[in-house]
Amino acid sequence: MQSDITIYYILTESCNCSCEFCIRQNMQIEKHMELTQALFYLNKLNDFYKDSSIVLTGGEPFLYPNIECIISESLKLFSRVFS
Repeated sequence: MQSDITIYYILTESCNCSCEFCIRQNMQIEKHMELTQALFYLNKLNDFYKDSSIVLTGGEPFLYPNIECIISESLKLFSRVFS
């Protein structure tokens, strides 16, 4: 559809930082999206926004337990992947 779309995809609410400027302060909780759910929605997003960019975010996306799998799948589906 549109190629100038950037999707911000929140994988986790966990964060190991406490940046004073962050709008998500005190995010020391362990709350992650399940892998099967995360992959399902990645594919659904790709169905609607084929040539878009995706930003893997959260909290801290690298605290997501299956981040390697999510990055690998994102690289297959989207034109640009950021975190």
